[in-house]
Amino acid sequence: MKSQKSHPEGIPQGEQVKSQKNNLKVKSFGLLFLALSFIICALSFPVKAEAAAYLSLSPATESVEVGKSFDVDVILNTGGTNTDAADVIINYDSAKLTLTTATLGDLYDNRLVTNTSVAGKVTLRATASAGSSFNGTGNFATLTFTGKATGTASVNFDFSANSTTDSNVAFSGSDILGSVTNGTYTVVNAGTLTNVTAATTRVTQPVTGGLAPTVTLGIFGTFFLVLGALAILF
Repeated sequence: MKSQKSHPEGIPQGEQVKSQKNNLKVKSFGLLFLALSFIICALSFPVKAEAAAYLSLSPATESVEVGKSFDVDVILNTGGTNTDAADVIINYDSAKLTLTTATLGDLYDNRLVTNTSVAGKVTLRATASAGSSFNGTGNFATLTFTGKATGTASVNFDFSANSTTDSNVAFSGSDILGSVTNGTYTVVNAGTLTNVTAATTRVTQPVTGGLAPTVTLGIFGTFFLVLGALAILF
């Protein structure tokens, strides 16, 4: 009867080969977990984005009679980037327009500041809660003006590229606001315009995108990263 060859340490050769194959499988799975984990982490954790967000006024032009009011929407387009907050500063011609109300929309769940105390200027600020962000297009705020005196009135964003002291859209601590579109509004004498309200030329911007959690993928990626490392080590 043939005897089974044994390893010098007393382990049968067949068992040794089987053990080596099992260890190879474990290490292969471990490497696969590591590769998947790196991909998940790379996709889930924020990286610095180029300036992409865009602010505009809708409508950008309008005619209104003295004493009549009209709405202007402040539209935010994040350019496909997650955003944490937005600060919007708008200057307007207070000699020709009176700002009646300024109401923040619901793009971000923390609506912090609506400051209209300075004539000719309105400051708007909103942020997302910790762990969430807004990505998409929608109505950041609505301004209601009343015609005060005849003439052409400008309504402009306080914005300079790469400046952090004016209008900004924030992503992971960086300003990604790249461009703006301002507005020009004509105030005419009462009775000049036909009986058509300003609302007929104002297009309501539907919200696309929304607030979303930003940390779930990162948590799963970290878990699999640790699991894969343990499989390789042991």
